[in-house]
Amino acid sequence: MIARIKQLEMIIGGTCLLVMFLVICANIVSRYVFNIPLTWVEELSNFLFIWVGFLSALYALSEGEHLRIGVFVGRLSPSARRWIEVFNLIVIILVFVSFVRPSVTLLGTLNTTAAMRIPEAIPYAILPLFMILGTVQVGALILSRAMTPAPDKAAAASDRQ
Repeated sequence: MIARIKQLEMIIGGTCLLVMFLVICANIVSRYVFNIPLTWVEELSNFLFIWVGFLSALYALSEGEHLRIGVFVGRLSPSARRWIEVFNLIVIILVFVSFVRPSVTLLGTLNTTAAMRIPEAIPYAILPLFMILGTVQVGALILSRAMTPAPDKAAAASDRQ
């Protein structure tokens, strides 16, 4: 299930990036060839860029490639590093869960966009979606860490065989 979610995120993110590229190119042609600028392109490309950023962050997080500073953790034993990583993932889940309700509440207070005249809740829907999908993916990471034997024990077991 997590693999399908990640695949869907990649498809949506890639589609957003492609649409952003195409509308910017269309605006360049429209503006410089036909002298008719498309006023809504900047707004749409900004919203798509935000979606790409959040979806990319989700993918990086699910792959364990999120930003971290390992100066002190790198000096710990593999077992201690594992516990620190699980603790950090739990903190991330708590942050995500704490932001779900405020981000959903925010969607109800928004108006329409200036250029495209669509409800602002559509582009800002990425916020609660990010929090919910992030919680699911980090939960899966925690479970995978819990199911994987500790590096110390795994190495010792393979040495004995």
